[in-house]
Amino acid sequence: MKKVHFIAAALLFICYSATAGIYRHDKTTRDCADLGAQPQFNCVGQLLHNNRQYASCVLIDSRHVLSAAHCFEEHTFREDTIKQGDQLIISNTPIGSHAGNPADFTIVLNDKKYSIKKITVHPDAYDTSAKKRCDLAIVELNEPITDVTPAILNKAFDELHADVSGAGFGARGAANAPANIMPADVKLAGENVIDSIGGPVYNGKPTLLLCDMDHPTDATCCNKMGSAIPRPLEYVVSGGDSGGGLFRMVDNNWQLVGICHGSPVFVAQLMKTGYYGQVMEWTRVSAFTSWIAANTK
Repeated sequence: MKKVHFIAAALLFICYSATAGIYRHDKTTRDCADLGAQPQFNCVGQLLHNNRQYASCVLIDSRHVLSAAHCFEEHTFREDTIKQGDQLIISNTPIGSHAGNPADFTIVLNDKKYSIKKITVHPDAYDTSAKKRCDLAIVELNEPITDVTPAILNKAFDELHADVSGAGFGARGAANAPANIMPADVKLAGENVIDSIGGPVYNGKPTLLLCDMDHPTDATCCNKMGSAIPRPLEYVVSGGDSGGGLFRMVDNNWQLVGICHGSPVFVAQLMKTGYYGQVMEWTRVSAFTSWIAANTK
């Protein structure tokens, strides 16, 4: 009897969305890079996996950064044996998830590398129920960061319709040219508006902030929610932006309102209008301030 070995694994929500990086076709990478270089985004850093650019993160105090839990997700497997005709198929089936080894990851802020002491994912981070999953992780560093100002956490539940700016190390390119998207090589930032709030509920609060990418001239083709009027540097997140930050200005101070969860691709829309009409999702920081405080003492 023949034996066939394969891994039957669930498709990981790898640290890229399908699409800071995808900007209006009448703008340039330089426009996004100039915004990303502004001091309010100094707290946004890179997450490396085995020393390769992988995702993004945000410094929230001298020893802790926030990122997306799915960026650290690894699976536990169970070996199953299935008989199919004259073949014996050995299948490694995923039965659970856990955070990976901190030694495999590195944080880069202000061009300096920092090793990780501990990764704490939210208790619901790897829950298989779409009604519970909370994509948030706290990373404790082995040494403090003293030359970067941490982000201020938003604690108010009034984010709807706010003008926001996101920053991260995602892939880049014009929204109308999906085939020309380039790998991330610099911190980029863009603008949008929080069009909707939804997702899993945690302590009575929805946990996702949602924004669509509106077209600069055609208000009818792509608007999914909220206003169809785009921001001057309207954008949607891309591969490598997971864990990056979404910010708004309140009383002349920038506040962190979201951590990048991703941007699922609507293929039919992509075929018609490129990345215009795609929706990005951000984990709502205000819903988790108590949990963050309890795990950063």
